[in-house]
Amino acid sequence: MDDDLIEFCEKEKQNYMILNSEEREFIKNAVKAKYMRKDVKTSFSFFDMLDYSHMSGTNMADAWRWIKDFIVNKKIVVFFNEGTAKEYIKLYNGAIFVDFYDESPLVEFYITDCAVSFLLGYNHSQCLFAFDTAGDWLENDYRYKKYQKLKKLK
Repeated sequence: MDDDLIEFCEKEKQNYMILNSEEREFIKNAVKAKYMRKDVKTSFSFFDMLDYSHMSGTNMADAWRWIKDFIVNKKIVVFFNEGTAKEYIKLYNGAIFVDFYDESPLVEFYITDCAVSFLLGYNHSQCLFAFDTAGDWLENDYRYKKYQKLKKLK
């Protein structure tokens, strides 16, 4: 999947950078410290290891498209489950990821920034999830609020 993202960026003439091993380990360790359950065992799906008590989310199938509003013109780091991809890729305009994903198979993805001030992703159950500043954004998004109202009516 990471190879596909790189190819897409090159085709679209979008700037990207593959993180080196030190940068990748920093992101991996910071995400683990901030967003994973402390007692978790390794799992194939990174999502299964997250601390859901601090997560905002919605299970609307196309909600992943909403993230464009949050990541447009932001430098982001994209990664996937181990086994699906090995590289952590920095995109200089996060919106390109939504364009890429729109043409890709539905696989889990994770997005943060270089300071790991948020975590955003989409999982195998078609759940858009968000932590920290991304969680604040999601909870204040009009589409999320509309979804919550409809959910309460059921």
